[in-house]
Amino acid sequence: MKLKTIAVIILTAALLAGLFAGCSGTDDSSPIPSPSKAPDPTPSSAQEPSGNPEPSLEPSDDPVTGLLEEYTGFWTGSVDDISLSFTVEADGSGVYTFEQSGYTESYDFTLEAGTETFSVQIPANNTLGIASIEGTYAYTGGVMTLEVQTTFTTGRVFEYTVPCRKG
Repeated sequence: MKLKTIAVIILTAALLAGLFAGCSGTDDSSPIPSPSKAPDPTPSSAQEPSGNPEPSLEPSDDPVTGLLEEYTGFWTGSVDDISLSFTVEADGSGVYTFEQSGYTESYDFTLEAGTETFSVQIPANNTLGIASIEGTYAYTGGVMTLEVQTTFTTGRVFEYTVPCRKG
């Protein structure tokens, strides 16, 4: 009986040691590279260019404003019965136009590069009693998606999402 218990303990210890040591050596899902798969210590900038370099598909930053060059221009988008159009200048300023069911309003706005937010400058005497229009944006694959939050002076909040394309 004691011999059987000792054999079970030895086998269990060997299995646990193998698991903790990663004895299979073929698991590619580990985030830590094994010594045989260590990354090349040569910086990528020091490697030889290969043939014709492909142009980057990533947007490029404006060195002055940090605003992505691809953001500038005229954009349009709609969802349900809401249509947005806006123009973005190189400094992030622009004009924002909202249309719904025949009603149109147009105000100055600012797109902030560092925080990926925007805000619309609302005059105090606007027709609908809007206190603020602001939100966030995301740019992916040529589409700028606005997450818009309109707050009215009554406290009512209206939120919607509009994917927009340059047009």
